[in-house]
Amino acid sequence: MEIEALVSRAALTVKPTDLLRKAAVAMMERGVGSAVVVSDGKPTGIITDRDALRIIARGDDIDKLQVADCIKRTLKPVRGTLDLAE
Repeated sequence: MEIEALVSRAALTVKPTDLLRKAAVAMMERGVGSAVVVSDGKPTGIITDRDALRIIARGDDIDKLQVADCIKRTLKPVRGTLDLAE
């Protein structure tokens, strides 16, 4: 099975400069666990609900932190025609 058969093209996107609260609320409203971070029209990373929880658990202020302050992952693009097993 090819990867593109399993993915949605309507991914939630956020900017690196968006406040963490804005990203967390957007994920909650869409019922998703992650958002693609887009800068200059290109995906540059991903933020997950687990990232937001980690920040909250540390006691950091999610109304002052930007998405860029919280992401630790980078994206590894793959071809949609790649087999899932690969």
